[in-house]
Amino acid sequence: DSMEFIEYVIDGLKEDCNLVKGKKLYVERVDSDGRPDAEVALEASNKFLLRNDSFVDDLFVGFLKSVTTCPEPGCRRESVVFDPFLSVKVPVMSPKESSET
Repeated sequence: DSMEFIEYVIDGLKEDCNLVKGKKLYVERVDSDGRPDAEVALEASNKFLLRNDSFVDDLFVGFLKSVTTCPEPGCRRESVVFDPFLSVKVPVMSPKESSET
């Protein structure tokens, strides 16, 4: 599909424009451990920048909040993480809309 191809090309461009050169540090995913979401999200973003830093990241990378709750009775353990994702969404106009512009 064309959207997947565009995201593939953008991902390659992102790697070519990455300002982080040389060996990239291994960075573990950040868990909330009861901390506020804003604090966890900022830490996840800062760790992401240790491996990825380009203008393409600024334009097309976002963070997805993922919440996992322990299913065991009485456990109540909740894990909140923020994972980076690359997304390119291009609006598609109908022929009528394109003739109006």
